[in-house]
Amino acid sequence: GAPTNAALGSVTERTVTIVEENVAPMLTLTVTQNGTTGRIVAADAGVVTVTASYSDLNAGDTHTFEWAAAVSEMPGAVIDGAVATFDPSTLGDTVASAGASVTDSGIGSLSTAASATIKILAAAPVLGDTDSDGDGVTDADEGFGDSDNDGIPDYQDNIAESYLAPVGDSGQVVQSSVGTSIVLGDTAFADGSNEVGIDEEDVGTADADYSYLGGLYDFEVSGAEAGASYNVVLPLSEAIPENAVLRKFISETVGWQEFVVDATNAIGSATAASGTCPEPGSTSYADALVVGDNCIQLLIEDGGPNDTDGMADGTVTDPSGIATLYFGPPSADSTITISVTELKAGGSETAEVTVTAVDSDGRSLEGMTVTATASLTDSTVGTFSEGAGGVYTATLTPGKSGGDLTVTATISDGTDSTSVTSASIVIKKKSGGGCTVGTGQTDLSLILLMLAGLLLLMRRRFIKR
Repeated sequence: GAPTNAALGSVTERTVTIVEENVAPMLTLTVTQNGTTGRIVAADAGVVTVTASYSDLNAGDTHTFEWAAAVSEMPGAVIDGAVATFDPSTLGDTVASAGASVTDSGIGSLSTAASATIKILAAAPVLGDTDSDGDGVTDADEGFGDSDNDGIPDYQDNIAESYLAPVGDSGQVVQSSVGTSIVLGDTAFADGSNEVGIDEEDVGTADADYSYLGGLYDFEVSGAEAGASYNVVLPLSEAIPENAVLRKFISETVGWQEFVVDATNAIGSATAASGTCPEPGSTSYADALVVGDNCIQLLIEDGGPNDTDGMADGTVTDPSGIATLYFGPPSADSTITISVTELKAGGSETAEVTVTAVDSDGRSLEGMTVTATASLTDSTVGTFSEGAGGVYTATLTPGKSGGDLTVTATISDGTDSTSVTSASIVIKKKSGGGCTVGTGQTDLSLILLMLAGLLLLMRRRFIKR
């Protein structure tokens, strides 16, 4: 029926999948300290407890559970089945990780791994009657724990919906589908800014050939079955520029790559309405990155080529962002050539001047402003037109002056500039008389012709006398 005082969301159908084969068990890790739940703990607040919980849709399976080796190496570690404790007092202000795995006994035995990144504060913050997040509850009452496990301390977290996570100070949020949970990724969590937005430097491995003017997004989304694809909407701080791509950091080994688009992974974009992006699954999203749009929607497959952890474990991890090719300022490595080596002065002949603009790493520079002057003052270089690959051309028209000519071009990106000068060409000046002085053979013919005329004149005078 039609809803009253409400509107239908973009997702109006749910699919229930029934399988007969073995499915992997589900595993979650919960962190507590002094009865407070959350991955944010303090070095001076006592023992930290990590509790593993696992279940399996295959009711008859038995399970083998293991903690990762790093857990037993933590200070004062004590392991008792699915419960591990450690003493953070010597760890100071740092980040630790507790991992575990569980394997079932089903046909085609399957395993699931999980880890919990734990932020350890050097000292517990002193909280008072201030309401930092403006939710009507004092900081002291909320505490610095993280009861919803989204990576944001309770006293600074005013978002109750599990499918929303903050981006910056603008009030914008990253959205996943209702029924899923989205939390800060490990890098964003360790950064301590309480948002999914991070910078390229935070990743630790630079994407040398690309710039991320709007920053990156680091989040984890979970809640669907293993191997499912998640819709996630990201608001952009800057509109999509021309030639933009979506790039992801996969791992230290793989590095950066473009987002892979296939049947279960997709990118779309839309324009925000009143500052709010259309919800996940909305038909407003075009199947591409459209220049000027300021919202993108990602469809990311769990365990697929865009899932950083590479495992179909029910959780997608995604440090990614809108990128454009990085270009440095114009470099003196740029080149300039003239299409001929010789021109006639004052005539109808012209030549083509070609400038190839590059930065110091040899990348072709597009969108530059190129101007040029000729060394002979009455010769002119016209307006440059831009071609492909950072190549710019203009027409050289010689004046009436002869001599060696060079062309000096200035390449500017609006902030920085450089100049390059061509090799010289010869401008041949016309003679001032009725005939053109050319080779030595022409000069000799002219002299002989004049002598013949003089002899003829003398002969006539002799006959007359």
